Parts: sequence; C-alpha cells; structure tokens
Amino acid sequence: MGKKNEYLIKFVIILLSLFPTVAIIHISDIKLYLIFIFIYSINIRLRKLITNEKFFLTSLILDIIIIYYIYNKFYGLIYLLVLITVIDCIFHLEKYKLGIIVLSSIFFIYIIKDSNILNIALNIFIISTFILLTVIIKEKLKEISQIEYLYDDVRRYSYELEKAKKQVEVYSNRVEELTQTEERNRISNEIHDTVGHRLTGLLFQMEAGIRLINNNDKKGEKLLETSVENLRETIDVLRDTVRKIKPKEHKDVLSSIKELIKRFKRDTQVNVTFIVKGNRVKLYPGAELIIYKNAQEALTNAIRHGKAKNIEIKLIFKERNVVFKVKNDGFVPKVIKRGMGIDGMEERLNFIGGKLNIYNNEEFIVESIVPIRKSNLGG
Repeated sequence: MGKKNEYLIKFVIILLSLFPTVAIIHISDIKLYLIFIFIYSINIRLRKLITNEKFFLTSLILDIIIIYYIYNKFYGLIYLLVLITVIDCIFHLEKYKLGIIVLSSIFFIYIIKDSNILNIALNIFIISTFILLTVIIKEKLKEISQIEYLYDDVRRYSYELEKAKKQVEVYSNRVEELTQTEERNRISNEIHDTVGHRLTGLLFQMEAGIRLINNNDKKGEKLLETSVENLRETIDVLRDTVRKIKPKEHKDVLSSIKELIKRFKRDTQVNVTFIVKGNRVKLYPGAELIIYKNAQEALTNAIRHGKAKNIEIKLIFKERNVVFKVKNDGFVPKVIKRGMGIDGMEERLNFIGGKLNIYNNEEFIVESIVPIRKSNLGG
C-alpha cells in the first residue's frame, strides 16, 4: 500500500472512531481523553521510526491495551482504532502476524459482546471483511511491486540493448573503414611493388636501348621491342589492379556486377549470363565489396584456368543469406589447387562469417555465401 493511501485510510478510521466518541464524553473528561489519544499517537509514530521487529510487535500489543483502556473509560466507537493495528500488522510485520490478527479479532469481538446479535454479526462481518481486503490489497500491491521491478529490469535491459546496438553500429562502421583502408593499402602496395618495379625496370631498358641505337647497335632495337612487350604486360597488370577497386559511381552490388560483366564480356568475348533471384536487400558496402571481388576473381579464374566459353552467374537473396554462384563450362579439375585467388575469396568471406564452397563434379562452380544480419543491413 502506498504511504499516501495508507495514511488516508488511517485518517478515515481515526475520524470514524475519535470524533463520535468526543461527542458523548463529559466536558471534564476531554483533557484526559486527549492525553490518552496523544499517547496512542506517540506509540504509532514510534513504531514507524524504530524498525526493530520486536519493538514493532510490542507496539502493536500496546496498541490493543491502550485502545481497550480508552474504550472502557470513554466508550463510543474508539474500538475501531484496532483496524489501524490490523493494517500495520499485515503490511509491516513478518513474524507473529497471525497471532496479532487473532488477538485483534478477539478484542474486537469482546468489546461488542454485550451488544445485540445483529450488532455483533455486523461488527464480525466488518472486522473479517477488513482483514480479508487488507490481505488481498497487500498481495496485489506485492504483485504490482514485482511487475514494476520486472518493468525496471526490462527498461534497464532495453537501455543496455540500445547502448550495445549503438556500439555495434560504431564497431561496424570502424570495421568498414578498416576494411576499406586495408584494401586501399593492399592496392597501393601492389601498385608500388609490382607496377612500380616493372616501370623502373622498363625505364632502364629503354634508356639502354636508346643508347645502343645512338651507337648504331642493332641490339638497341631488340631491347626496345622487349621493352614494348614488357610495357604492355605492365599496363595489363595496372588495369587489373585498378579494376579491383569497386567503382564509386555504383550504388549497389547489382549495378557493380553488371558493370563488371559488361567490361569482362567486352575484353574476353566470353558469354556471361547474370540471374538474380529472391527479394533484394541492400547490404553494407563491406559485404557488397566482398561479393564484387569474389565475382571478379571467379570470372578471371574461369578463363585463366578453365578456358571457359560460357559463364553463368546467379545472385540469390534468401532470408538468412545471399548466395552468389559462378558456374562455367570450362575445364573441370579433378583436384582443386588452392592458390592466392581462392584463399583470398575464402578469407574475405570468413571475415564476415560467410562461407566459400567449390564444386567440381560435372561443372565447376564457385559459391560464396554471405550472411544477412539485421545489424549489417544498410538503410
């Protein structure tokens, strides 16, 4: 019971018991009456201030004694104050609760023993109903308190979940940034180590070729021809490196793959079919980049190792993942030799909890499985 409601009920009981009694007391007894009421009030107040259970029990028993004495001295409805004793007993006393209730009930019945049968029955009904309602109210308030406690727990967990969600978003953005940074660094290193090395070598070759030509040495022409061939190979390496960067103008994985297929068909004259199934979802750029790079690697391997003439690409959106299949009609090896390309595809998928499957039965199929998580979906 809330403190306000408890005080309100007690105040009503006091009004019903004290003021009608004042009306029948002789004026010469008013002072004594107020003294006893004051003592009774002090006793009630003390058991609120002193939390010791034994003192509380003693105070409740003292309540009954004081009320009994006041009633015998002044009569009236003063015995109704025992209802306040019952309230405090039920709500604030753990031990001896039943004993105090029984004692209060006996006192209540004893007070009205000389009344008529109807009055006795009415008062017994009042005290019984009051005790029952007080117990029911306490149980309901206990349930409400438990519900409020659970609600506070749920609200606290909700705040923690929201906080965790924000942290996951921050970490996801950081992972995305680190992934992009790592890819830029890898491409930068590749250009520096491979293309830069080749160009430096070509520069020395061409300078040497020019010096030989100036000396009318035929070896200079041969050296320049070799330089041209090396330059052509270097351009191919540079073009392949640049293509590994996801085009910024593409907004999603579909447009990126379509552009990749368009360039691939133009450069290789290989027939490529692209099929999309399922309900499309927009993934985070990191997941899209992995699909794009795996598509690029699978297409390159299909003509480099399989000498394929026809390639079929399927992008299947499922409830829990995106399945990306690249199938070709080229050479199907009995034993799959894992090189840097396949290892790179698998590492990228492992990074986001995905999986790489390779099938070499009648046809050669490279399957990338990219998981879909709500926290990893784009807007």
